[in-house]
Amino acid sequence: MASDGVQSLERAFALLELMADTDGGDMALSQLAAGSGLPLSTIHRLVRTLVARGYVRQLPTRRYALGPRLIHLGESLSQALGTWAASAPVPAGGLGRRDGQPGNAGR
Repeated sequence: MASDGVQSLERAFALLELMADTDGGDMALSQLAAGSGLPLSTIHRLVRTLVARGYVRQLPTRRYALGPRLIHLGESLSQALGTWAASAPVPAGGLGRRDGQPGNAGR
């Protein structure tokens, strides 16, 4: 894992990202351990905390999936970005393409 951050947070976010990248949408603790390279005991502690906070949910099959608390975070970000985008000033040269060429509305 990365850098100068808080190790447990980096590990928890890595688990959330691993779960988000899973096609089936849910994973067993052993799959999380295999995918992250972390010991099963560490996975269990991190997932237990994420479940308690609502970021992960335990399914009846004893597998784990992303939890509803993530929806709240996404909605908050969407609102913040929407508010930011609506209030952002238009550049003096207008809205152009990223390659420096003028944009054409409607084309």
